[in-house]
Amino acid sequence: MAQILHVGRYDEEIADTEVLKEFIRSQGYEITGLHEEEYLKGPGFLFAGDPDDYLTLIRYPVKKIDPSDIP
Repeated sequence: MAQILHVGRYDEEIADTEVLKEFIRSQGYEITGLHEEEYLKGPGFLFAGDPDDYLTLIRYPVKKIDPSDIP
């Protein structure tokens, strides 16, 4: 599993997702499934809170790339 902490609005997650994907590739891994998100801090039951302070863990399942599979 590889993950990154996104701080801020949900609609701004894409930049951090791309950083995570590049990190995974640079370390010799590949993504093996869909990403998942864990919301650590977000809108509450009664109040929306400040979207700039939301905390979201974004993670992907990964596996090490076998060097013999690289053309």
